[in-house]
Amino acid sequence: MYSIAFKNVVASRRTAWRSLCNAEIKAENEHNEFHIKIVKDYKQTIKKELLDLYQDALSTLDRLLSAPGISYKSKFFYIIMKGDIYNYLVEISDGESKIQMLDKSLELYRAAIFMPEFTSTNVDRLSLGLRISLKLFDMSRKEEACALAKEVFDLAILELDKLSDDSFKEVVVLLELLKNNINEWNGAAKVNT
Repeated sequence: MYSIAFKNVVASRRTAWRSLCNAEIKAENEHNEFHIKIVKDYKQTIKKELLDLYQDALSTLDRLLSAPGISYKSKFFYIIMKGDIYNYLVEISDGESKIQMLDKSLELYRAAIFMPEFTSTNVDRLSLGLRISLKLFDMSRKEEACALAKEVFDLAILELDKLSDDSFKEVVVLLELLKNNINEWNGAAKVNT
């Protein structure tokens, strides 16, 4: 519930931020100093609003994560949400700050993927591993993407025989997607070298 409410609150501001970034580029291309100033001023307003919302959410998540008796499923969800927020911070950051936010988001996602409470064949874990490896690949961090996908795949294969019939099909589909990506990325790496 908290995640949905948070995403609804920030969605319009994130959309406004992206629109303003496009408007700024257009104004710069047109050498329109008046529009550049207006857009930059408004971008600062939106950025401050987003930073405040993100900081509040991160503080709330830290409190939730430190609550006694938190279930491992809730912990997994909250860690992913923190990773998502740091990922959102990447959008409004630049320079070294952008790199730090990206690295923090990836660190949180990895922490969730490799939580010891989950079996290696857990569907949520495999889905997140697939999602983050694709994100890394799209960011041209191909070796890191391949290593993560391979690690998630290899650990799951070791426990495949322990699966119940309920999750077997879904796990196999995720493993096939991971394997296809690993093979494709390794092929792309060989072609590119």
